[in-house]
Amino acid sequence: MTTYQQVVTQYPKSYAAPFAAYSEGEILLRRFLRDEAQRSFNMVVTQFPQSPAARMASSQLARLGASQPPRASVAEPAVSAQPVQ
Repeated sequence: MTTYQQVVTQYPKSYAAPFAAYSEGEILLRRFLRDEAQRSFNMVVTQFPQSPAARMASSQLARLGASQPPRASVAEPAVSAQPVQ
């Protein structure tokens, strides 16, 4: 767990970070710490929305019957483009 947490905190932009965070959730589930696992999976979905790990975390949340945070969409603009007058 410690190594996975270090990867997420020290290398948040790396390809491995979302998988490390997802693995934390898996470990927590195996320890029967459901609430903590849900928080971990939610974090994967919100912090790494476009990663394959986010899709896996969403599946785990659905299996757990947990509500999922909204996922950011790459296609949606953050601000509507309107001309400045």
